[in-house]
Amino acid sequence: MSYKNLMLPFACCFVFSLFAAGQDTPALPLPDPGNVTLTLAEYNHLIELAAHPPKNPELAPLPFSIQHADLKLRVEKDAIRGTVELDGEVLRKGISKVPLTSGMTILDARLNGKGVPLIQENGTHAALLPSGEFSIALDAGLPLGVVRAPPLGDAGSRDPARRNALPRRHKNDGFCERSGNAHCRAGGCHGRAG
Repeated sequence: MSYKNLMLPFACCFVFSLFAAGQDTPALPLPDPGNVTLTLAEYNHLIELAAHPPKNPELAPLPFSIQHADLKLRVEKDAIRGTVELDGEVLRKGISKVPLTSGMTILDARLNGKGVPLIQENGTHAALLPSGEFSIALDAGLPLGVVRAPPLGDAGSRDPARRNALPRRHKNDGFCERSGNAHCRAGGCHGRAG
């Protein structure tokens, strides 16, 4: 084979490659300012994404969680006093109302050594806390009250239910409630009380 026969195909390939490189492919026209140009595949993909928006995560059922509570109480002459330490987390953004105690009197409340804004609604003390973890120390008290009630079955009581509350012993059946046990009413104790 001659040298010319070998060079001819290489020369043709070289000329065609220069011809192909010299041709300009028509570019897409530039869009107006504020607009974009998309291919049909990209447009269809965006339409598909818009048809199925992602689900928002569900909110917690309560805006807070109490993770630890430590109560140190002591009984004094006429009250119970002590400290209540609560550790937890406010789960929602912004300020949330966190109930602290019910039925107790809060004398002082501290969040990281600083005062805490408190509100009271229907006998429950609540703190207004920002989102994030918290550790609250409460100085609280509860008054003691002694209520004296007459003993059950007190014969001097005006309440018939209290007078009849003591069990009576029956000769045949052992103890039976005097206030109307079904066994007694059915004649099981033969109408005789011991």
